[in-house]
Amino acid sequence: MNSPPQSRSMWLPGGAASLGAEGRPVLVGGECRECHTHMFPKTIVCCACMSEDIIDAPLPSEGTLYSFTQVHVGPAQWHKPLTVGYVDLPDGVRLFSHLRNSAELTIGGPVHLTLGQVGTTAEGEAINTYMFAAGETEQ
Repeated sequence: MNSPPQSRSMWLPGGAASLGAEGRPVLVGGECRECHTHMFPKTIVCCACMSEDIIDAPLPSEGTLYSFTQVHVGPAQWHKPLTVGYVDLPDGVRLFSHLRNSAELTIGGPVHLTLGQVGTTAEGEAINTYMFAAGETEQ
């Protein structure tokens, strides 16, 4: 995996987000070696069995939308309204994320990991981050 681009991208600390070989985003959580529970973000202690034997584990890039909402008031630099919600991944992880293609989102519907712009800095630079989207996966 490559390091994230050096820009105003919002990446998570500790290597929790990077770009894969094809330039697509990859989220990296943790997996407990004792009970095989997956988590995001990676923690130092497993919430299921209290083991401290946690390894890095790339997360699936496809999931199911658990719930979402549109937010009309937020930080000045973010585009509004913004859509956020919870995504269930096949490995048991539920994570909170920005969402895009809000007209196509349906609870229980499929979503995929992508990159997108969530705002603009005061200097006019794009603020990009990972997000999940409904619809067709980019090729």
